[in-house]
Amino acid sequence: ADAKLIAALRAADDERVAATKAGDRARLEAIYSKDLHYAHSSGKIDTYASYIESLVKRTTIYEKYD
Repeated sequence: ADAKLIAALRAADDERVAATKAGDRARLEAIYSKDLHYAHSSGKIDTYASYIESLVKRTTIYEKYD
């Protein structure tokens, strides 16, 4: 049961990463909570709407995840 849960979590996170890198609005809106507040290391704070917009418009780009 744990292996299935871990596999499902990894698949969900892989989808999040792929949608984020692609800047796909529909996928991002389905993944992220409308209550999202994202604090960047620079101190900038994004909301659900502003974070998704920055990914779609490519003002925030993630090229690689580790």
